[in-house]
Amino acid sequence: MSKKAKTPWPTKDVMTQIYEKHFWGGKGHDFYSGWGSHDTKITKPYLDNVTSFLKSFP
Repeated sequence: MSKKAKTPWPTKDVMTQIYEKHFWGGKGHDFYSGWGSHDTKITKPYLDNVTSFLKSFP
């Protein structure tokens, strides 16, 4: 028994549905990707590393 390979769904279509159906953030926000995008325990280390990386270029 062989399974038919699934056709991948284009990323743009996935993201459009996520925002249209408010899967991230609920009905109160149009473009809210979740609490992790606003938690300084998560964002500060990320921003520090990105900043350091970008400063490493001349």
